[in-house]
Amino acid sequence: MDARVILSGLSIVTNKMLFNLGIKASLGELKLLGYVIGDSDMITGFRLVGIEGAEANSAEEAHQALSKALLRNDLAIIIISEDFSAHSRVREEIDQVRRDRRNPLIVELPGSKGKPSGIRMSDLMSKTLGIRL
Repeated sequence: MDARVILSGLSIVTNKMLFNLGIKASLGELKLLGYVIGDSDMITGFRLVGIEGAEANSAEEAHQALSKALLRNDLAIIIISEDFSAHSRVREEIDQVRRDRRNPLIVELPGSKGKPSGIRMSDLMSKTLGIRL
């Protein structure tokens, strides 16, 4: 039996996909969530597709939101605006999580006011997660 994991607002993924992300899931259904940290425009966009998050107006607020999110055990992915991830305290926290923990996966995306990269958001997410959205 293939365990199904619901990644809120994104898609249903299988154990194999989660294994590729370094996340273990037991058989049965387990709800793992996505979470976003960014400005109000970014948060609103993700909330429209069912992903909860924390609005941050400064790097300090983003750092506090990230620290709080990392205490949760139901998050498979944390999406954070590059506007905040470039700041030293937030960067240190992200680097420490990537170094010391297998999950959650932390993805940095351009913020709503960032420079457009010419890459569609869905393509960036698909490449990062290794799944087609």
